Amino acid sequence: MFVTIPLFAWLVIVPSLAYLTRVDGPPSNGVAAAWAILLVFISYAMVERLALRLGVGEYNLNFVATELPLLLGASLLAPVVHVGVRFVAIGLATAWRLRNNPAVPSWKAGFGNGSMGAAQVGAFSVVVTAFNWNNDFTLTGCLVLLVAWVACISVDLMVPIAGRKLAGQTVTLDNTWHSIVDALNLSAPTMMIGMAVPAVGWGLRAFLIAVPLAIVGRHGAPVFAQLLEGHTYRALHRFFRLLQNSTSDNVEAALELAAQATKTRQVQLVIVEREGIDRQLDSAVTISADGRSTGPISELPQVWREVLESGQVALTDTDEAATTASLVHPLIVKGQAIGLLVCTEPLDATKGVTDDTKEIAESLAANLSPWLEQDRLVAEMRRDMQTRTHQAIHDPLTGLLNRLGFNEAWEAHGKDEPTVAVFILDLDNFKETNSFLGHGGGDKVLCEAARRLQHVLPNRAHIARIGGDEFAAFVPNTRQGDGDRADAGRLGVDLRRALELPFTVDGATVSVSGTIGISLGPLHGDTLTVLMRHADDAMFAAKDDSGVAVFADAAYGDDTFGLDIDGWRLKAAIDNNDIECFFQPIIDMKTYRVAGFEALARWNDQGRVIMPQSFIALAEKTGHIHALTASIMSQAFANVARWSQHVGRELDIGINISPLSISNPELREALIATLKRTGLKPSSVYLEVTEGRMFKDPLRATNHLNHLRETGVRVSLDDYGTGASTHEWLYRMAPDQIKIDRMFVKDMCTDQRARGIVELDVQTGMKFNASVVAEGIETAEHWAVARQLGVELAQGYLVSRPKPASEIMDWLNNEEPKLESFIALAGSLDPSQQRSRR
Repeated sequence: MFVTIPLFAWLVIVPSLAYLTRVDGPPSNGVAAAWAILLVFISYAMVERLALRLGVGEYNLNFVATELPLLLGASLLAPVVHVGVRFVAIGLATAWRLRNNPAVPSWKAGFGNGSMGAAQVGAFSVVVTAFNWNNDFTLTGCLVLLVAWVACISVDLMVPIAGRKLAGQTVTLDNTWHSIVDALNLSAPTMMIGMAVPAVGWGLRAFLIAVPLAIVGRHGAPVFAQLLEGHTYRALHRFFRLLQNSTSDNVEAALELAAQATKTRQVQLVIVEREGIDRQLDSAVTISADGRSTGPISELPQVWREVLESGQVALTDTDEAATTASLVHPLIVKGQAIGLLVCTEPLDATKGVTDDTKEIAESLAANLSPWLEQDRLVAEMRRDMQTRTHQAIHDPLTGLLNRLGFNEAWEAHGKDEPTVAVFILDLDNFKETNSFLGHGGGDKVLCEAARRLQHVLPNRAHIARIGGDEFAAFVPNTRQGDGDRADAGRLGVDLRRALELPFTVDGATVSVSGTIGISLGPLHGDTLTVLMRHADDAMFAAKDDSGVAVFADAAYGDDTFGLDIDGWRLKAAIDNNDIECFFQPIIDMKTYRVAGFEALARWNDQGRVIMPQSFIALAEKTGHIHALTASIMSQAFANVARWSQHVGRELDIGINISPLSISNPELREALIATLKRTGLKPSSVYLEVTEGRMFKDPLRATNHLNHLRETGVRVSLDDYGTGASTHEWLYRMAPDQIKIDRMFVKDMCTDQRARGIVELDVQTGMKFNASVVAEGIETAEHWAVARQLGVELAQGYLVSRPKPASEIMDWLNNEEPKLESFIALAGSLDPSQQRSRR
């Protein structure tokens, strides 16, 4: 800077002198010229070290008096002489001021400041000479002076900026603009005064001569009692303007201006870390123009710590010369010291820390304290917002993304990738693990599972916890085609193996595995919703397989009988109550009265009724069977409880239960809650299970059923006689009811073998103390034969087809009382007439 600033200044001075030499002439009077030169020289020398601050009401107005010698020189001196006087006066004044400062060579500083002053006068003189100004303070002359003044100010600002750029320093447009505005504001008052006074007469000489004399007699007049050395208040003003646009993370530039204002070698800002800041409470950040450091408060100088504790200003002198003296001023907010302002090494070592420096430091501290507090509050708000944002998109237990965060990650890193693999993972038997370890232990298992999954997944993957024990992940930039499928499958196997390792929690060891479904984009979809749906479908298909499955495009074609339905639509239908509970009456064959109903699911798909065989398999594969079962139970129990109250007797209800639901621990809880909510007696509920669809492990299935039986409900063995191990089921399960499959009932009137099986089933029921229901009673002949063989309960189209709940009450009121006469009438008709009545 000592080289670049004078260099740029002389680039202005040299052409200015060249131009002015052509129009400048020698002084007409040697004595007058010498006196004018001396007067202007003294004015520049003194004003260079002084600024004026006047108190007006609650405000302090700052004035820079440099414009007065500028006008004086323009009026009394030839332009070339004026440039030279400005250069010498300012250069010598600066060198004298810094003569005892070892850190700054005084001759370099003098040369630099002198060059800047000469460049300003050169620019000013070029303008006034170009417009032939000759001590003209008319309106036109004042306008010429204003233009020349703007040129002078521009040199004052732009030359240092060019020097900084050449030296590789950062120059911001915002701070440059503020500097220009500040310079114009500070010097405008004296420029106006300097032009206004002579404009009313020829008192200009007297006025301009009186000003430097008054400055020399600094203590002689009250108006100059508060004159301070140097450009103190210009630096102060810039400091506060810069402070408004800075934070504690970028305050070094403001501290350079603070050092200029206090006329010290260095100003340091010490910020004590308080509650809410991401550091220890006993630490402090020390900031200076050279950088910043953080350390414990205990390592600060003792005097600094004493100031923090007492809140009182301290002054330290480490040697007689006071070259390393420090002024330590506390920064107080609400009676508490939140930091320190430390002014070190006065530039004028002979004076040390003066009263003026103390006053300036007090002003700085008064403005820094609320600024720091505001900055701290803003920082806390920013951190709080970041924390809230983090909490909004992350799972608080595992630290993984939650569903919202997973969607945001997909928008940012997944949707635009050419290929991607999506994984859905569900922990197996976690309900039992949670019950065994307690919720705290279960949480630890989830956290450890999350850690293992993160360890196996590649770094580019994004993983989330999207449910209680359910995780999701996507991996972008996978290979396309069969290689992609194989790679994704191997990664799924690795994830499952990581979970199969034993979990040790609080001294207990448990085993938790996982089931994983995978979909591939864009092969299986191009949106996260579609890919997760297909991965979800694959996961539940994997439960009956190896535990890991990649979605197959036509996996459910046979199960849905060509209908355009999928797991996602099925889930939506369950949530929207589009799957309705129908009821088929079960009749006591002795009394011709309704003994109960079987609940049957029907999907009302925009007016099209979809039968259960078209979606039950899909519900089981996608895992939606649990929600479907809960929905049917809720509808059935509430209606049967109401109808029982209406007819004045206890009516039974049979609910078809999938093997997957039986093994689900949540079924028992849902069963108990629904019974309690509807008021239906547990003994009225029959859980209908089909022996052919039960688990491959009869013992395990029986244990699940017995666990459900503890609630008071009963078990009905549906489609009895069609399984491969009927006797084993009878032995292990001991059912409360046997429902003879319709294939035997249909032929018992014409086929002796079918009739014999029905008769045997009735005797089996009697031996096992189980009621017997004949399904598929469609004719009066079926009714008669079944009753003859000892069947207790009948269900079939002869009595009623399945009806929606809205029609059952009317049927109970009008049709049930006529059953006996209706069946008798049916028996008198021929078979074709019988079928027409169904």
